[in-house]
Amino acid sequence: MAGGVSANKVLRTMVSKDTPGRVYVPPIHLCTDNAAMIAAAGYYRFAHGKVDELDIDAMPTWPLSEVG
Repeated sequence: MAGGVSANKVLRTMVSKDTPGRVYVPPIHLCTDNAAMIAAAGYYRFAHGKVDELDIDAMPTWPLSEVG
């Protein structure tokens, strides 16, 4: 179990209880997602005058060299 979703207490309990194998659940303070990183990147782009239209397409493998 990993990422921000692993901070969900109900999910942690259900998966740990209902999975026949060993489940490793990290401590809550390690269950983060990248929302803060995305927000910081957006802030700095905006501060440098870079604004995208609302119809921008998501590109999960967008090279960082093209984002700047």
